[in-house]
Amino acid sequence: MDRDSLGLIRKVWRHSGIDGNVWTPHIVKIGHKTDQRFREGPPLVSGDPALPEMRDSVDWYWTPAVSSSDSRKAKEYPAQRVMWVDCDESYNEDLLMKLMPSFVWETSPGHKQAVWLMKDAIGPEEYSKDGMMGLLASAMGADPSGVDIGQLLRVPGTWHHKGKPFQGSIVK
Repeated sequence: MDRDSLGLIRKVWRHSGIDGNVWTPHIVKIGHKTDQRFREGPPLVSGDPALPEMRDSVDWYWTPAVSSSDSRKAKEYPAQRVMWVDCDESYNEDLLMKLMPSFVWETSPGHKQAVWLMKDAIGPEEYSKDGMMGLLASAMGADPSGVDIGQLLRVPGTWHHKGKPFQGSIVK
């Protein structure tokens, strides 16, 4: 079991088999209406990303899909060998675990995210509410808005500051 957050995201990017770009954006002062700041950061090379220092004072995110350009726009993503879900309040945890995700991490109390590393790629059109990603999210009661191909997930094991601070952890 991989307990190294950055090792986990590197494995996902390496598994893609795509030479392209990925991102690790962060949000400073999340939840503060006037002070909250989103920083996308520069595109990182998926094969050998120079990852930033993950400071505990901000909320860190990452893109599980790899873009073929320096843009996170949907049209820049080729077929991918990864799927994910963002499970908030009322998801089916039994179903999530029966579907055997490659990695699962808790982002805040009762909230999890999961990634499946797949043998075959699925087309960019499947990363939508009406595509395979939407069906997966719907079947388990996961967040239906977390299915687009440029989606950001929380970096596993990092701090969540929306509401009461919480340090996430890798579950599987």
